[in-house]
Amino acid sequence: MVPVVFDDDKVLLTTDDTHSIAFSVRTSGDSFQISEQWQNNSIKNTYNVPVNSERNLFAYSTRILTCVDQETGEAAWKSRKPGDGFLIVVDGYLIVNTKKGGLYVARATADGYEQIAGEQIFDDLVWSLPAFSNGAVFMRSLGELACVELTGGDSVVASTESSTTAGNALEALLTTTRVMSDADAQKSVDEFLESQPTFPMIEGGIAEFFYKGDADDVAIACDVFGARQERRMTRIANTDTFYFALELPQDARVNYAFLVDYQIQTDPRNTRTMTSSMYAGEMEFAVRLPGEPPLEMSWFAMPGWEQPAFLAEVDELQGKLVEHEIEATDEEAEPHAFSVYLPPTTESSDARHPVVYVFDGDNAIDRGRLHEIADNMSRNGEAPIIVFLKGFGGPDFMNDIASKIVPFVDSNYPTIDDRAGRVSVGNGMAAGMGFGLLGAHPELFGSASIQTPLVFDDAVAATLEQMQSMELPCDVYIEWGRYDMFNPDENWDVRKIGQQLFDGISSSDNVSVTGGEVNDSTDWASWQNRFDRVVNMIR
Repeated sequence: MVPVVFDDDKVLLTTDDTHSIAFSVRTSGDSFQISEQWQNNSIKNTYNVPVNSERNLFAYSTRILTCVDQETGEAAWKSRKPGDGFLIVVDGYLIVNTKKGGLYVARATADGYEQIAGEQIFDDLVWSLPAFSNGAVFMRSLGELACVELTGGDSVVASTESSTTAGNALEALLTTTRVMSDADAQKSVDEFLESQPTFPMIEGGIAEFFYKGDADDVAIACDVFGARQERRMTRIANTDTFYFALELPQDARVNYAFLVDYQIQTDPRNTRTMTSSMYAGEMEFAVRLPGEPPLEMSWFAMPGWEQPAFLAEVDELQGKLVEHEIEATDEEAEPHAFSVYLPPTTESSDARHPVVYVFDGDNAIDRGRLHEIADNMSRNGEAPIIVFLKGFGGPDFMNDIASKIVPFVDSNYPTIDDRAGRVSVGNGMAAGMGFGLLGAHPELFGSASIQTPLVFDDAVAATLEQMQSMELPCDVYIEWGRYDMFNPDENWDVRKIGQQLFDGISSSDNVSVTGGEVNDSTDWASWQNRFDRVVNMIR
């Protein structure tokens, strides 16, 4: 964090991912008097150092270029153009290099984003501030340096609009509305939308999204584009309706949301929603925004995707969900809380049941509905007992599961008391724990199921070493989505991590690995679709 001085006696601090604070700093004799001037979320979650010019602050708030009144902290304007990047101010002009390699010059004014020049300089990623000296801008990408001289002349404005290809029906509508009056065009669009049975509208392999309303800027954020990414939607000529077309495989299932005048929301034309445990804010990685509420998103599937029967809504649970607590080995730690799902057959037969131990148990219940899914499975045969492990338990958690929770479950419920009848499940941020329980206690667990493995840096090497040194035969299921968590402008991609773990563990003599990439996205709205694969590992 770099403090930004303005008005000689004020300092702006971009304190955390949710807001910024401005202070005044004045001297009084030998001491300082410091007082808060304002606190606002108009500049938040930024990699950039804000700049000030003519009583205004200019910054990237998340990935949106923003002008903020220095006195109040309120945003004067926001602009999606010219794209996410880094900026400086020179003689009343903003000089911006975008992460995608563009260089742009705009007036530093509170009246709005007024671009006067733009040019694509690099094809490579840019992750640094531009510099200015003697009439030239110096830029650096990951692989090259450039010096760009600024001269007078006609303005050059580079386009930042995304190109989309619409299906035949939508393309015909776009063609006719271009030559209509506003009233006739709006009527045609309204009738077109009213005739569609579901949204997004699907034409062949193209999904078409629509937003209708009083707005200046509408964009779509989607797993397909990655975290901290969106695409601007196009206004249908002479109407209040925006659209975006996206080509997808026939069996794909995707999460998405709209940003309407920079405020994120679900699609009002689509009743299918999910609550994300992976994203918060404006498609930000949730671990970076711990104070933000979970992100509500819409979801849809292409015609070739079939919803599993076990995802049907459950009016009344046939089995039972029982709450338990066990004291932790560490006397200063909180007791280990866990829930146990018991299928109805535990009371109606003498059958012994395999046990699925699921980390991040609260989300697995609230967002994954795994107890309801197991309830549906029980109608077609034996369902597992599920132990939902809550929280992240502290340093003794793995050993406490092995020495306390597993014996308690086996003593109180009709389980298959054998390593072949137990599977460790860790999804997303709990993936490391799913691996860790199997690796630490292979005498108790014969398999692990991992979806969207958020295992970074040294943890990847540690996981591979642990799995490759297994001495007992084990089964591991590893899965990641084609549209799983990644960012094209930052150095992380869960899909590559999934492939790396899959390939590395496959070299182990004692571990059989199945799974791979699926045409889905991330989070429980994706993972729950293949819970049967988890169960099948222990049958």
